[in-house]
Amino acid sequence: MTAETLQEITDIVIGLFLAGAGIFMIVLNYFIAKRTDDETVVTGLFLAGAGIFMIVLNYFIAKRTDDEIAAYVERQLTRSKSGKRLIRDVETGGLTTKNYAASRVADTATNSTITDMDV
Repeated sequence: MTAETLQEITDIVIGLFLAGAGIFMIVLNYFIAKRTDDETVVTGLFLAGAGIFMIVLNYFIAKRTDDEIAAYVERQLTRSKSGKRLIRDVETGGLTTKNYAASRVADTATNSTITDMDV
């Protein structure tokens, strides 16, 4: 596992723990002990807020990492064995080199003649 993966796992675990601890403290005070200790409630709210913040932060970090990996894979998959950039052919959907696509367009432009003159 890489350091980033461990950090993401740590963020989500700490976030879940803090949110759970905060909610537990609030539930314990209000519903079980029937007390309203302001210090405990504020601590519970703070822990729940910190936990939710860690979970949201983990979401954005994971999304950024996934986007970076997707861009890297897309860059690597659109290269030929020689390292040249491949482009997608509109007609067939296949990948071809830029030079091949340009020569194909030039060939179709020189070979295109009007064959139906019976207008």
